[in-house]
Amino acid sequence: QDTAGNIGTATKQIEINPHPVVINELAWMGTAADETDEWIELFNASSFDITLGNSSTSTAWTLTATDNSPNITLNGTIRSRGFFVLERTNSNSTSYAEDQIFTGAINDPYGDDLTLYNPSGTAIDATPLRSAASGTIGTKTPARKTAERINPNYASSDSISNAYNWRTASTTGSAIIDASGTAILGTPGSQNSVYNSNWRPVYVRDSTVINANTTWSSALGPYIVQANQNQAAEVAEGATLSVEPGVVLMMRTGSTPALNVYGTLRAEGTAENNIIVTSYNDVDYGGLGGAAKGDWSRIYFGDNSSNNLLKYVKYRYGGFYQWAAVKPAVEVSANTGLTISNSLFEYTKENVIDVSGSGFSNLIIQNSTFINNGSGSTGGGSYGVIRAADGAAPIISGNAFTDNPINPITIVSAYPDIGANTATNNFYNAVFVATDSVFSSNAVWSSNLPYYLEQTTTSRPTVAEGAVLTIEAGVVLKLNSVWLESLRINGSLQWLAAESNPGVVTSLYDDAYGGDANNNGAANSPGAGDWGRIRFTSTTASSTLSNIKLRYGVSSSELLIDAGALVDQTNVVIEP
Repeated sequence: QDTAGNIGTATKQIEINPHPVVINELAWMGTAADETDEWIELFNASSFDITLGNSSTSTAWTLTATDNSPNITLNGTIRSRGFFVLERTNSNSTSYAEDQIFTGAINDPYGDDLTLYNPSGTAIDATPLRSAASGTIGTKTPARKTAERINPNYASSDSISNAYNWRTASTTGSAIIDASGTAILGTPGSQNSVYNSNWRPVYVRDSTVINANTTWSSALGPYIVQANQNQAAEVAEGATLSVEPGVVLMMRTGSTPALNVYGTLRAEGTAENNIIVTSYNDVDYGGLGGAAKGDWSRIYFGDNSSNNLLKYVKYRYGGFYQWAAVKPAVEVSANTGLTISNSLFEYTKENVIDVSGSGFSNLIIQNSTFINNGSGSTGGGSYGVIRAADGAAPIISGNAFTDNPINPITIVSAYPDIGANTATNNFYNAVFVATDSVFSSNAVWSSNLPYYLEQTTTSRPTVAEGAVLTIEAGVVLKLNSVWLESLRINGSLQWLAAESNPGVVTSLYDDAYGGDANNNGAANSPGAGDWGRIRFTSTTASSTLSNIKLRYGVSSSELLIDAGALVDQTNVVIEP
């Protein structure tokens, strides 16, 4: 207010940025012309020009190595959103017009840990080149490629998270040349070749225990989840980890889980903005490149974990197979509550989802797509995109299984509720029932996909005494073991079909019923004697077969009924 009573206002723009200037690129390896032609690039991430130092100021920014060489007092101004390049000893390192010359070698081969200090002596930024997490960044052979920052507008207070914000340059040559005229494999004075404005890495240590409700926000990421052979990050009992749409999780593990869930995991994306769970090597989401099936192991849902959700999740490159040990991408134990819906699973090493245990398994897998999972090197065998074992009873409905060199669904003494699913170009386009399966509790088979029953000379799927196997109308059983028992009934079989919708037991090679279950087109033709017998032993309780077709079995011996077995047959027809 002035003497006349006039009131005025004044505003001043203030920008709060704890990392206004960052180290953006480092040529610790020199150039093809001379390995001593080293250079450093800074970047001004602020909206204002910044004076780094000059003759009129008594203090300046400094750039100092851990061993104090180089120890650079900066001189000059770095423009807003601009670059400041320092060259060692002279101006010949590159053809770019440097902003300052410095002396002192950058340690070879790993690069110095350089720290940038503001005039008050506060550390503003540091290079992470000695980080055990990220390894060496930049290369000396076979080509001299610089170390580049991925997102210069992001800096974390966590040193390892910062390490994951660096990458070896991807450029094949810039317009800037070295002293011999060779293109620099870096980007002095310009945007880095690995630049990604969405890259805001968060490192999740294997010692992390989430014991309070936590949200992983889409404002950050990728979340890089590290595990070792003995330890993995954990969601503790009673805690909920929520993952927002668009979040990317990048896993770096071996055979151990990347994440153990004993509380609740809620990963709910949207149709337009999936959550991504993938390998750190997945180049499609900013990874290093060279992703392969089995790059990381699994997420484990432990006993009594509840209310878990994976919805609109894209899940890639998980699973693990080594020394005959199969680890799925999603492992579910007994008494776990988990719903998986509207998700995509691809490039898993072997089994994608494995649920086991005789306790109540509240697992629902619905409306999801499974593509190109399994290695094929193990044969289809008892591996399955979804494997239910040891009494598990998941609900599996509305899913599409395509191009998987393993079975879509595998049952090993389990009781899944299987609805309408589709299967195309898999190892078997069928529900695979393992030969050592014993159904000691009541079971219902209702899948629109055929059931393929595995048999050996000494074993076959068995319904135990006191248990009832109910097979719904229209279900097709596929068999292919000659002169063997294909299914043994010690308990009861109830198969009440309709004349218009019969049940069918037929050869694996019979594509007329149940489609091309063995996935070889017309390479095999069915014939009489392709499969052995369904045996009803003397302990068989009252069983009923109604409107059933028996095709291509051992002539007149498809049903072997022991003395004392009670089997009621109505319209059971042998074909052809």
